Amino acid sequence: MTEYVLCAPAECPNCGKPIVENTFVRCEGERSDDAPLGLKEYEPVWEETNVVLVDEATLAEAQSFISGCEQCVSYAEMTFDYVLDEVTKRDPAETEYVLCRPAKCPRCAQEITEKTFVIVQ
Repeated sequence: MTEYVLCAPAECPNCGKPIVENTFVRCEGERSDDAPLGLKEYEPVWEETNVVLVDEATLAEAQSFISGCEQCVSYAEMTFDYVLDEVTKRDPAETEYVLCRPAKCPRCAQEITEKTFVIVQ
């Protein structure tokens, strides 16, 4: 199996958002139903998923680790839920989060959800 590492994120030609190694993309002319079964949108198996409600204190702690988001930093490369995994010590393979409210980016004040790409300090 080959693994690729980018020296910097690529930019989506349609929306301008960063593309990193694990970003799902579709090639020009490819239909969405052409994607192999494993590459279609990820849908967790809810019976095997722990849904964690993130309270204000946990949200504040996780937010303190970020220094920017995908709206203000072109090289944001991990989603906020990875920060939540570290703060809560939960297994990312079986955990989904529900925030009590969106976090705020300290750089641009945009709302940050569980799947927003962020930069950690």
